[in-house]
Amino acid sequence: MRDDHIVDLLDGAPLERLGADERERVEAHALECAACRRAYDAARLGSELVMARARESVEPSPFFQTRVMAALRERRDAEEGGLARMWRAAWAFVAAMAMSVALLAGSAYLTAEPQETVADATPYSADWGYVADSAPSDISDDQLVAILYDSEDLDGQGR
Repeated sequence: MRDDHIVDLLDGAPLERLGADERERVEAHALECAACRRAYDAARLGSELVMARARESVEPSPFFQTRVMAALRERRDAEEGGLARMWRAAWAFVAAMAMSVALLAGSAYLTAEPQETVADATPYSADWGYVADSAPSDISDDQLVAILYDSEDLDGQGR
């Protein structure tokens, strides 16, 4: 009895793919058998719903791309280590700090006054200029140094 019913035929292929002679056989049998009529009506209704849905165009929500990109970023962050995540977050700060150091070094180099060379520098202390200006002009520098060191020797023993 099962061979006479069209349920297997309807389960095997959609109604649109049935040939003209198969479709006539299905409709003729559906008129005689109540169980097959329900199966035929369900197949016909399912086919119409699929075709109607295929004709509709579906627009994604406005935030679909944002949600997908956020999910991809979360997956990528979960896969990579903490150092790479930290570097990606701090690269702009590190670049700004490096630029600041470069600018400060350049400005320090450009605004620095030239240093005296060893030949130009006097080997004496800052007091030497005052003593040299107030000393008589006929005394040599060596004599003046000897006088200064002798006057600092308070006990007279050269200590």
